[in-house]
Amino acid sequence: MHLLLVEDELALAEQIITMLRRSNYAVTHVMTGKAAMLTARSGDIDAIILDLGLPDIDGLQLLQKLQHANIDIPTLILTARNSLDDRVLGLDRGAEDYLAKPFAEAELLARLRVITRRYRSAQSSILSYQDVSLDISAMSLTVAGTDVELSRKELMILRILLESQGRVISKEKITNSIYEYGEEACSNAIEVHISNLRKKLPDRFITT
Repeated sequence: MHLLLVEDELALAEQIITMLRRSNYAVTHVMTGKAAMLTARSGDIDAIILDLGLPDIDGLQLLQKLQHANIDIPTLILTARNSLDDRVLGLDRGAEDYLAKPFAEAELLARLRVITRRYRSAQSSILSYQDVSLDISAMSLTVAGTDVELSRKELMILRILLESQGRVISKEKITNSIYEYGEEACSNAIEVHISNLRKKLPDRFITT
């Protein structure tokens, strides 16, 4: 599951990203409405966590822009605005759910599970291509019916690739999705993970 976090408070964003990646979500973080719109248009986002107080546009206006562009992505508003009018307006503008700051980690994760049910009901828990099948619930891989052991990072990369079949995925995007803020990654880490994956997958399964 690939989440788009739209949050301009960097310290809070880092905490949320760490929490989400610990729960095996892939996360792309942006700090402005303009960047959020561009990322949402990519077609590679399964759900959005949206702050309303953005530096360039109000989050409610961003929701309207997404609707007008026919970009239908489940959205959870995560904001300091906590009045009844704000909550009603956010839901009326198309958000799936509304959670006020400060929030409990367990509640945010639970609400994410709820709003992404629509995605999961429309998508199989098995991602497959050719003889390769990845069970995203168990995070286990089979190749031609044989179990194949992968590291956590390899599984995360393979999931991103399988969810993005037919699209080019940049090294930077993979890096941002699988590494947490402050987590050290050597300059060729992605190349090493891809090389290891190639050895465990059919020939030319991954092309560059």
